Amino acid sequence: MNTQPKESRNLNISQKIMEAVDNLEYDDRLKVLKYLDDINAKITEQSDGSRINLDLILKPQLEMLLVYVESLVKNIPNEFAI
Repeated sequence: MNTQPKESRNLNISQKIMEAVDNLEYDDRLKVLKYLDDINAKITEQSDGSRINLDLILKPQLEMLLVYVESLVKNIPNEFAI
């Protein structure tokens, strides 16, 4: 049984999503925005980018989003890294 409060568990998932999105290329970030639009997440456009309040997304949707975002992250082997 998980003893963390619900808000804390969602925060952990949200934090993982944000960290994974930080490692994505531009095209993959657009795919994430499309996914969020498909699940009817509220996306707010601002002059410096888009904002999504992950607290308003249901936990099962957050978990699926995390799986999707992690599938887009490309790991480059060290011998090819610059």
